[in-house]
Amino acid sequence: MKGKNLSKKKKHKLEVEADYSFKIIGIASHEIDYKFIWVINQVLDLNFIKQDDLVVFNKKLKSDQSFSLYSAEDENNQLQFNIISNRSADGYFAEEISNFDYFLQIIGELSSENRDALIKKLKTADIVLAAIKIDPNCLISKPKFIF
Repeated sequence: MKGKNLSKKKKHKLEVEADYSFKIIGIASHEIDYKFIWVINQVLDLNFIKQDDLVVFNKKLKSDQSFSLYSAEDENNQLQFNIISNRSADGYFAEEISNFDYFLQIIGELSSENRDALIKKLKTADIVLAAIKIDPNCLISKPKFIF
């Protein structure tokens, strides 16, 4: 055992890959969040509830930004819905797609047909100017959607 250093410990690095399997729908609307949510609750027959603001650190501004967050659940289909405002007083949640005012995040198993039907329902609301599916894997800001 001479010459061997027994005090050295082997280090193992644990890498956890984030789960980006959720769906995102970008929504354009000129309505303020509480009125927008009220209409969306009626159109989608859900009960979005205001949560604490989503606070994200902006590296460029070197400060925190706050974004409105609303959540609803569809227990029958085991789906979680989040609506995140894309605008704050000093910037965007997802700068690369700043033309959207809100993001509808869907967590759970939702078929493409059901997502398309959801988009079609959203478009029936007068306050919705556009509703488009977005691939989270194409977003630079996709880590922000994990909270």
